[in-house]
Amino acid sequence: MAIRAKVETLRWIKCHPVIFSMILLSISIFAFGTIYSLRETGVNAIDGWWWAVVTLFTVGYGDSYPKTDEIRAVATLVMIFGFLGLTVLGATIINSLVQFSLHHEADAEGLDDDFDRAIVTLQAVQHKYRTDEGGNKVLEDAVEDLLDKWHAEESDDVLLKALEHLEWAAKYEDSCDA
Repeated sequence: MAIRAKVETLRWIKCHPVIFSMILLSISIFAFGTIYSLRETGVNAIDGWWWAVVTLFTVGYGDSYPKTDEIRAVATLVMIFGFLGLTVLGATIINSLVQFSLHHEADAEGLDDDFDRAIVTLQAVQHKYRTDEGGNKVLEDAVEDLLDKWHAEESDDVLLKALEHLEWAAKYEDSCDA
């Protein structure tokens, strides 16, 4: 049961990276900032949150800093959670930009001469799912069918259709709604 919960948690994180980042950043700022304000003398909640933001972004103005080992440990957690949250958020943004670029690149003219690379990619996906015991049968079958059709006709139209079907099958496999 514990393994299933971990798998479901990781799947949720994969499907909702921005929300996950916001949770990490919120914990870093509000929870740890509040702990800082409660444990340090003369610090209110707003000052604690300010300290957490300054620590999270490693600015370190020096206007407020942990004076006890306990709060230094909290500062370390702020930095770790902040680093993880910002890394996931940055990776998500970069991935979206790359996907956007690839999507529009596929629409560009002059890419018809790069079909050999697409065939190699299709064959690699097919091989991966043949050798992977946990592979998705829908994706494997879609790739095999499309490669057979392309080899029979060797038509660019068939390959374009194959790539569309492969994209659909890959989305089906990676579906976050399942």
